[in-house]
Amino acid sequence: MKTATLNRNWSPQNLAAVCGLLVLAVLLRVVLLPATNGDYRMFLHPWFQEIQQNGGFAALSNQIGDYTPLYMYLLAFLTYFPGHDLTLIKTASCVADFVLAFLVMRIVQEYRPEPWAGVAAFFVSLFFPPVFLNSAAWGQCDAMYICGLLACFYGCLHKRSWMAMLGFSIAFALKLQTVFFAPFVLWLLVRRHLKWRSLLLIPAVYLASVIPAVLLGRNFQDLLLIYWNQSHGYNQLCMGIPNLYAFFGPAQNEILGKAGVLFAGGVVLLALLFLWRSRAALDHDLLLNGALFSLFLVPYLLPYMHERYYMPADIFGILYAFRFPKRIYIPLALAVADTLGQANFTFGLQENPVELMSLVILAALVALAAFLYRTAGYPRREATA
Repeated sequence: MKTATLNRNWSPQNLAAVCGLLVLAVLLRVVLLPATNGDYRMFLHPWFQEIQQNGGFAALSNQIGDYTPLYMYLLAFLTYFPGHDLTLIKTASCVADFVLAFLVMRIVQEYRPEPWAGVAAFFVSLFFPPVFLNSAAWGQCDAMYICGLLACFYGCLHKRSWMAMLGFSIAFALKLQTVFFAPFVLWLLVRRHLKWRSLLLIPAVYLASVIPAVLLGRNFQDLLLIYWNQSHGYNQLCMGIPNLYAFFGPAQNEILGKAGVLFAGGVVLLALLFLWRSRAALDHDLLLNGALFSLFLVPYLLPYMHERYYMPADIFGILYAFRFPKRIYIPLALAVADTLGQANFTFGLQENPVELMSLVILAALVALAAFLYRTAGYPRREATA
């Protein structure tokens, strides 16, 4: 019976459909490759040219850009290939899209054993606007570090502490936005779902990622302070993202910004206390609710956030939609917000009602918090006479 089912699933018609969708996913990205934007013109293109003109990897002996060495190694590697730098940079990001889609498929299979579910999740990821806009249109590398977060979550599902922390560490070595996932990881540590000693991988992986740059001549202290310098590089309270600061627009206020960071930290600690007090079993459903809540809550509360910072929550929203299809409005709200933000930046559409969307996002966040409350084992209050 099982063999017959597999043969039916991989019939010539199904294989043709899969191949057709793969071709369309590639063509979609090819069409978007020529699109340029401010980030490419002001940052990626000058970085690429400087590396290329100064000997490829040898150029990394000097500080170029403000990204971590792990991504700069990729840019240096790409300079050895023929072709336009815009195409090369975006192609690398698009390859990450397919790795991301595979990881989404694998995790969905943990929740939905039906043969169609994993394949559907794979293609939903590839045709998900925030994914292809980020890579093929914008040229950003967010899919790369999100792959690390997905690997971390897969390890968490199976209580494989070292696998989980390795994924988290690689993500952290690529992007500071990995910290959006830190409350979730900390929760699992205090619940002893993950081993505390696995935290040693975070500094170990980061140090390993900077050693080649140090050997090439980069200042070790500068490499250790990259994220600190990045965190002080932007002063606008809201940079196109529909979050708590959407009504302030691009206003700059140092005091309010610092207060906002402390406020976000306080709310996150309260949420962790609530989760720590819950004695509910850390099953797959509770882990998924907690992971999405962490990735959703942190960028909503923090100032200085960019348009694309909901993207990790978007990807975990795909997992959430497959597990809880009746709650699809939660990831849908995120997807609309992120799509509008990325499309507006990339194509200058000027159609991004961040104030309105921030209220929609808040409603979705409250709904997710309510589901997390129930999933964590807290009973509903009975009405009193």
